[in-house]
Amino acid sequence: MITEHEARQLLIDSCHSSTEADAALLSKLASPEFVSLLVRIALDEEDYGGDAPMQAAYYLSQAPSENVRPFEPQLLALLTTANGYGGHVALALGRMRSSSAKAVIQSELGDGEFPSAWLYKEALKHYGAPDA
Repeated sequence: MITEHEARQLLIDSCHSSTEADAALLSKLASPEFVSLLVRIALDEEDYGGDAPMQAAYYLSQAPSENVRPFEPQLLALLTTANGYGGHVALALGRMRSSSAKAVIQSELGDGEFPSAWLYKEALKHYGAPDA
């Protein structure tokens, strides 16, 4: 198992276009334990800040939905508080078709006139939303 420190470093490296870090992170997404670690980093309860929480949310949006589903309540809470990376949280929730998240995603999308609005629209497509 990868340590939290190693995971954070890979996340930071992936943010700076490291294909090796990206490949390493993608290869671990099938592990429920690794997904749990990504959730912990994305929640950032220890207030580390930086690039790691944002990148953790991105990789959660790429992880198999069955591995992310156990963390639906935490991600739903994060959806409205993630500073700049809520779109990836929305996408993770949308991919699992979280019934609790759909209305929140629609609300967060608002008029859809912000740079990451496309992520919220993509999330809504997983629900079959006609105007997403």
